[in-house]
Amino acid sequence: MTQKMIKKFKAYLPDNWDILAIIFFMALSIRIYMSLVTVISPSTSDPLGWAKLALENGPGPSAGILYHYFLRLIFLVGGDHGYRLLFILQSLAGSLTVIFIYSIARRTAGFRAGIIAAVLSALFPDFIIHSVTATPATGAIFLLALGMLFTRGEGDDTRRAGWAAALIGLGVYLKPVMVFFIPGLLLTVKRRLRFLLILAALLAPLTALNSILAGRLLPVYQARAFSLDSGRYVIRGMDDVLQAVDEIYVNATSLFSKGQTGADARGAGERDARNAGYIRAYGYLLVMLLGVLGLLKCSRREQLGILLPAGGYYLLAVLFSWLGYWNKILLEPLLIVYASLFAAGYYRSRTDRPGGE
Repeated sequence: MTQKMIKKFKAYLPDNWDILAIIFFMALSIRIYMSLVTVISPSTSDPLGWAKLALENGPGPSAGILYHYFLRLIFLVGGDHGYRLLFILQSLAGSLTVIFIYSIARRTAGFRAGIIAAVLSALFPDFIIHSVTATPATGAIFLLALGMLFTRGEGDDTRRAGWAAALIGLGVYLKPVMVFFIPGLLLTVKRRLRFLLILAALLAPLTALNSILAGRLLPVYQARAFSLDSGRYVIRGMDDVLQAVDEIYVNATSLFSKGQTGADARGAGERDARNAGYIRAYGYLLVMLLGVLGLLKCSRREQLGILLPAGGYYLLAVLFSWLGYWNKILLEPLLIVYASLFAAGYYRSRTDRPGGE
């Protein structure tokens, strides 16, 4: 009986689970350590004011409402140690995300790419820093990576489409701009009607809430940063045309910039915040460059599969919203996957040469 249970349990473990377990615990150890030593400061721990709003027990924003009530629960349970509890839970979610990204890369390009993606995810500065800040980024990336994994998995297509829709729908409650992934994901799932029905059922309450608050029909989100902002295309003269072109250009090229460095950090732990900002910015730049190179090297259909959701998100965010630092975060897991494809291909080409390892 015991041997049968062990055999069944092992069937659920990924290949080479021992190596993956080492990487997981490495990721978790780094994040837990950061959770315990990070200096709590409003400017660094709560850069967007999420924790402040939760501590004030306000009604919460309609955009990202799930994260607001999650924070209220955390501070209710954790009390004076609410920030530490939040950081530890986000560290666990971030470490599990490492496994999801490994699985996506492995199913896309094999074991070596999966291990490289796991190591990159475990050490990626942006992921580590977001686990110790009160922002929905870690949770949104967790749900996105798991949802993408279901679209890349094997098994019952109906069940996989349902889980993908449920996870992305919950992600919209955390970070509304995730709605831009839906068109691309719709093209990757086989049971599209089920995918759409589950999404519609999940997002209907949010649509109703936003529409009541706005006094008009709003599909899922509101405010310029989260909405289909068509205002830039209202053309009254040449100056409007030039401004629209400039906004689109700035949006499109922001993906290729290093983003925030934290050079303007103030308050408690400002020196650490500045250093972390520089590490985060240039860590992103490295992964972005490798990811673009990996994308250019892709040739097989399965390697391009994750491009549809990512490309759709990028295009819609550029044209109708804002692809600044806080929104391009959602593209980082996919950049890591493509970076691992490039690194694995480079390693293979080196070892395949005469005299290679």
